[in-house]
Amino acid sequence: MSGTPCTPSPTSIGLRTRLDALFAAHDSDGALDAVSEALAGGLLGVEDLYCAVLVPLLTDVGERWHSERMRVWEEHLESAAISSIIECARPRVRAARDAVAAAHDSARPRSALFACPPEEWHVLSLRMLADRFAMEGWRTHYLGGDVPIEEIVDAARALGADLVVLTAATHYERVYLRDLLDGLRRQLAPVSLLVSGPAFSAEHPDWSADELVDPERLPDAYA
Repeated sequence: MSGTPCTPSPTSIGLRTRLDALFAAHDSDGALDAVSEALAGGLLGVEDLYCAVLVPLLTDVGERWHSERMRVWEEHLESAAISSIIECARPRVRAARDAVAAAHDSARPRSALFACPPEEWHVLSLRMLADRFAMEGWRTHYLGGDVPIEEIVDAARALGADLVVLTAATHYERVYLRDLLDGLRRQLAPVSLLVSGPAFSAEHPDWSADELVDPERLPDAYA
């Protein structure tokens, strides 16, 4: 990935507008078809889809849900549709990963583990982040939501992770993650530990920049 992949392009802006209308009409199939057509036609890449379309969509969903402008079932419906869209992009993620691996066949791929800590179920942003690392040739292991702490530690050791990325969706989870990360750092040294997620889009003075995944700096930030 190069440039600033989170800067919207005219194509991504148009797709985002189209998806907004389709989701407002509760047309999940139409949303999946729109993204499939854009990817198949080469109109945009996975990075642009994730960073400039889906992540802003998820942010908007969260804001509307918290302000009670969206019903719970609507939030679930839209999130499920976005999950299907991410799966639709999966073959392109794997192709990009394999191309990088073929170009560096003598090098051991770096390994990253992605997990939601206990009681955190907001997985979609983390899943997209894992895919972005994979497209840079990382060997990625995505554990999903609500993973017990001891299982994160065990998985990181068993899988030989060089990096562990955790996520938080709200202020409450971000505060909890502060203590959790400090404990994991003692258990998993010298593994690198980073955090990401919607909770870090707001002010977070108790976190330093080198503890956060910076999506604008991928891929060079973690070489």
